[in-house]
This record gives sequence, C-alpha cells and structure tokens, in this order.
Amino acid sequence: MSDLSPLDSWLRVSTWHTGHPKDDERFFKAIYQLIIRNEKMIEPDKVEGYILDTQKEMLAPSFLEDLAHNYARKYDVIYSFIYENKLVL
Repeated sequence: MSDLSPLDSWLRVSTWHTGHPKDDERFFKAIYQLIIRNEKMIEPDKVEGYILDTQKEMLAPSFLEDLAHNYARKYDVIYSFIYENKLVL
C-alpha cells in the first residue's frame, strides 16, 4: 500500500500553494521522503488525488485542481529523473 503521508509536512502549512521558496523547499523534501518510503513509484494521479482530498475544504475547486495537477507533474518529473538516471537515494 502506498504511503502518501510524507506530503502532509508540506500540505499542512497554510502557504503550501504560494510558490514561496520555503514552500517549494518543503515540497521537495516531502517528495524525497515520499520516494524513499515507498518501494514502488506512486503514480502522479495518486499524488494529485491526495492533494485534492486533503485540501478540498481549503481552496476554490478550480484553483485547487490546477495546483494539484501542476504539483503532480512536478513530482513526475523528479521521480522520472531519478529513475531514468538510476540514482540511488
């Protein structure tokens, strides 16, 4: 079973979606933990769904959908880079 809880350390901060450098730093650290805690790659749509589920009461739906989609794509790029380059974490 996939463990998406590392994303909570980023998502529980009220400014997670602002693009502030500290929020980006928290996102990257959360993604790192997500990758090392899960043996198999978590599909980007699961990351997107997790963001939507945990933040649905916090932001306007269309704004949240765009954010969730964009962050899931960022995750996909990071994971793909690690996988394709056979990097060991």
